[in-house]
Amino acid sequence: MACAFLTWCTHVGKEQDRIMAGFCSDERMPTAIAELTQEESAAVKERFHLYADGALADDPVELRLTPVDLNAAVAALPALAEYEGMVSFTEIRADGAIFADICLPLRRRDRDGFRYLVGQGEFKFERVDHNVHLTLVKVIVPGKEVPEGFQGHFAKLLWLVPFQNNEDIAAVFERSELIEFEEGAVTISNYPGPAPAPVPSPLEK
Repeated sequence: MACAFLTWCTHVGKEQDRIMAGFCSDERMPTAIAELTQEESAAVKERFHLYADGALADDPVELRLTPVDLNAAVAALPALAEYEGMVSFTEIRADGAIFADICLPLRRRDRDGFRYLVGQGEFKFERVDHNVHLTLVKVIVPGKEVPEGFQGHFAKLLWLVPFQNNEDIAAVFERSELIEFEEGAVTISNYPGPAPAPVPSPLEK
């Protein structure tokens, strides 16, 4: 995913580069990273593996995720490791909006280092064409304006595409037929119907 941002930014023109400098930071300010014990990390991995195994076996399973769970997944799952310090989820709303603190690296036009898009992102998590997509639909940088043209470009970047290239992960996404939101959580399941017993979060007290 980081490569998608970096590659695009190597092709921007001088005027676009100048505009980007107006809403990006020269300083990397990484987002918070969940601190997990070995036991918590193992439990997070097991929870996702149980959902994946059930989905691949066509057994009814569901997975309920809070912002805490999403951040734990970023910290614990190797497939999400590149997002450490880039995104920290803060809120999930019943209307389907997911919010996060972000620090996205954007390569300078002259390729001499990076700028960083530091602020808050609004994401959309949905099922489209037999697959699951996470898109960044809006970026807010406090005290600065991000032009609509840039907002539109960021919205075209699909955050889960690198994982959809993995056959096993793609198969799990394909079987995740239902996504439901509530205040503070999103639940995914592999079939529409009465909710099965959820895979419990090891981080819930």
